[in-house]
Amino acid sequence: MTLAFVLDSAGNGRMIEYDDTTGQGSRGSGVLRKANPSAFSVGGLNGGWVFGMSGAGPYGERFVNVGQFALTTGTISDGSCDTNDGGDYETCTFAGMLSAVDPQSGRTTVTIQSNNGTSRDAVYVVSVGELVMEQIDSVQQNGSPLLVGSVLRQSNSFSNASLNGLAVSYCQSVNSGSGDDDSGAAIISCDGNGNANVLTSDDDDAGTVTQQPPSQETYTVTANGAVTFTGGGDVPAGFLMNQNKAFMVSSGFDPDFYWLEAQTGGPFSNASMAGIYPGGSLSPLDYTNASNEVDMGSADGIDTLTLDGDSSSSGGINQWFGTVLNYNIADNGRGTGQSQGGETPGIVYMISPAKWLFLQPTTDARVDVFQH
Repeated sequence: MTLAFVLDSAGNGRMIEYDDTTGQGSRGSGVLRKANPSAFSVGGLNGGWVFGMSGAGPYGERFVNVGQFALTTGTISDGSCDTNDGGDYETCTFAGMLSAVDPQSGRTTVTIQSNNGTSRDAVYVVSVGELVMEQIDSVQQNGSPLLVGSVLRQSNSFSNASLNGLAVSYCQSVNSGSGDDDSGAAIISCDGNGNANVLTSDDDDAGTVTQQPPSQETYTVTANGAVTFTGGGDVPAGFLMNQNKAFMVSSGFDPDFYWLEAQTGGPFSNASMAGIYPGGSLSPLDYTNASNEVDMGSADGIDTLTLDGDSSSSGGINQWFGTVLNYNIADNGRGTGQSQGGETPGIVYMISPAKWLFLQPTTDARVDVFQH
């Protein structure tokens, strides 16, 4: 396997598989996280955790799993989760055990007993606040999904006040009706009392990007961080790890995987996007249409982003230098970015001056994440 990657100044970044020269081989994208070996022990991981995982079910359908659990000297307790298997939404409870952490690699394994049966995961320790996890059960023998994702440390107690202020949500999905790749982003204002206003949002349906009108929703947060939105159609449920930050999954027909992050640093302008931004695409939604990429972008704080990058798609691998995009950012953090000579602009959502999203107007409804 050959990988292409970009790194930030802290040694973190994003990567893609970069060896599919014919467009008929393997493709994928993900994150690079710099590990801290001082965290390679079971005792250092005690506390609450929230995970968000996505991938494919045993028949190739999109599968999303988000959950929360407590960890005490290797014992997993009080676990609860929300899953969406190709449009089939369910909740679960679970318990389990975490094995000893390898002091050299930071690898450990988890065995989970839930109302859905037994499952096993490989876990790699990044720090005392972050893990990455992959389900390792056999699809052929157990009919298990293939999932991978992040596990982040959770704060102690939650209420409706844990959602208060501005946040950016973004999601990926496969439409259960049409089969189209679909993604979206939104800016949400929560009042801390169970009311949320979706100030602006965009839906990318296989490359057709549509800005949606503002809307209102309500939400409920329980003490363990479980959050449920109501109002609208395919509303999400999931778990907060801290203030205005959560992993969520849709509770309707489409298996949307949501990230929710606090929006900071506004009001925004073109000057908010300035400096060097390593970036790359989120994990692909399907194989046929997937185009994965990593980029190193330089924004001038005026209106120009210059990109160097690598991509892998059905057309093979590609590399570029000095590609220019012109951007325009509104004060709420939503904006556009369009390559010179391009027909359709992509949509920018600023999470902060250090992190922003780019919704691509392409068939695979790709979402790229850029971060200092």
